[in-house]
Amino acid sequence: MKNNEFKELVDRDLSGLEWDERKRLRVLHAISEEERPMKKKISFTAILVAAILCLTVTAVAAGLVFSRKVDDLTLARQEMEKAYGITPTMLGSYFIEMVEQGSDETVITYWNNSEMNAVLGEYTVTVKDGKATAHWDRDGEDTSGGFKADTWGIDQLNAMVEWEKEHHDMSGYYPQAKAIAAKREAKASSQKELFDKGKEEAIEHQEEYEQQARAAAKLTEEEMIGIARQALVSVYGLTDEQMAMLETDEEIRENSYYWMLDGKPVYEVCCWLLQDKTEYDDPSVFPEFTEKDGYYAVDVNVETGVIEDIYYNSGMGANG
Repeated sequence: MKNNEFKELVDRDLSGLEWDERKRLRVLHAISEEERPMKKKISFTAILVAAILCLTVTAVAAGLVFSRKVDDLTLARQEMEKAYGITPTMLGSYFIEMVEQGSDETVITYWNNSEMNAVLGEYTVTVKDGKATAHWDRDGEDTSGGFKADTWGIDQLNAMVEWEKEHHDMSGYYPQAKAIAAKREAKASSQKELFDKGKEEAIEHQEEYEQQARAAAKLTEEEMIGIARQALVSVYGLTDEQMAMLETDEEIRENSYYWMLDGKPVYEVCCWLLQDKTEYDDPSVFPEFTEKDGYYAVDVNVETGVIEDIYYNSGMGANG
């Protein structure tokens, strides 16, 4: 991947960055206030193919193996929904997920890299001994009053999702969040400095890391895409019909890339799901959002086939 292509991945509307303790690249929202449009149209240019290719998958793919990090993230995401009602659609739309993995526990922080952080607050999930415990730094605060409230919880998140489904923009809530942040003189998240530093380091070293991962590869891209597809079914419960609507093998390769994740060589398999296949002649008309539509990324170890990380972004909101 050329340097300018990599930067486009970093800055495009429906991508961005997620950083763990090793400050790795993740395609997630990283859009500044000046770059963030109040009206967004999802570009699904390579998603209108409705057939899945038959893939030859190695034995390692037949029995999926997930890293400890993926297991812990799965528990954390489940606990966020159980404890606070925050669904995968919300997590992948309005929060950045940062991971700190210790020897006996993993701490995952969920935050937003914009003024939204002032109203949404930050969530922390600690995973230890196979159990997850979630904490919100706004627990006990009053969330009544809709978008006029100083603190936004699950009611506001539900309203944000419904607004975007209907209007395809953030005009119904983002200006209010920005005004509240200014009134409270809210400071940026403590995670932001690490986030920004990691973004710079990723761009600086991307060619070096890509070469390392490519050199270490023992599996073909077709095999790793096959493993990634199985992981999406296992983790997100995508149906056969939904899997058939994912990009084709060739289109997935155009968006995927090699990378070093936590010192491990991986191939990040990136793909889109769009279930509204209606062809709209009017560019102002948006595809209807169906649950589980959006962007998926699966990091497959190029040597072992282990799933090192997995991520979903619905394409709503702007958590960058």
